[in-house]
Amino acid sequence: MKPIEMAPHHLDFFTILIEDSPLWKENELKDLSLDAYMHGYTSLQGDWQVWLDKGILIGITFTVNKAPSNNKMWLGTILIAKEHRNKGFARRIIKELAIKALSKGDEAIFCGIPIEINEWSMFLGNCGFEQFKIEKDKTGQNYLVFVYPL
Repeated sequence: MKPIEMAPHHLDFFTILIEDSPLWKENELKDLSLDAYMHGYTSLQGDWQVWLDKGILIGITFTVNKAPSNNKMWLGTILIAKEHRNKGFARRIIKELAIKALSKGDEAIFCGIPIEINEWSMFLGNCGFEQFKIEKDKTGQNYLVFVYPL
C-alpha cells in the first residue's frame, strides 16, 4: 500500500469519509467547508495523501514533516473508509509513514487529539502510538499528545 498526493478529484472521497466519521466532522471540520478546512493547514506545508490498496481507495492522511512546535513529523489526520475499518489498514498506513519518517532521520511521529475523545485514544493506542503528555492550546483546550517511537 502506497500513498498518492491528494488531487481535486479525491475531494468526493474525502467528503464520504467525513460523512462516515461524525466525531471527526464535529471536532475537526466543525462548521467549515472542506476547502476552508484544508486551506487552514496550508501554512504547515504538510502532505494530504490518499491511500490505495490494489487500486481501491482506503483512506486519507495529512502529515506535517517538520511541525513548528518541535520540528518533528506529526500525523494531523487519518481517516479510513467505513468499509475498510478494523482490517489493519490504519496500522499499515502508519507503518508506511514511519518508514518515511525514519528515512528523514526522525525518531518518532507525534499526534495530538482532544483529551476527552476516548475513541481516538483507543484507536491511536491500537495503532502503536503511546500517550506522551497533555498540552493546552491557545483557547485553553486540553490535548493529549501521542508519540509513535520509531
